[in-house]
Amino acid sequence: MSSHPAKSAQRRPKVVQAGEGMRLNVQGIVFSYKAVGEDTESRYAFTEGIVPPSSRSTGTHPSSGR
Repeated sequence: MSSHPAKSAQRRPKVVQAGEGMRLNVQGIVFSYKAVGEDTESRYAFTEGIVPPSSRSTGTHPSSGR
């Protein structure tokens, strides 16, 4: 057994403020990537999406059952 802490235990929290992160504009919807694979040991990614009121959104996700 190693005396070194696990790699994940050595990570420090990452603070990403509103509007920060890598941005990607997809047909007027702005996605900000807050955490990506290199931040999470490739376990997950976290994004924020801003959908303008003028978008063609249906309002519900097809799997929502509504």
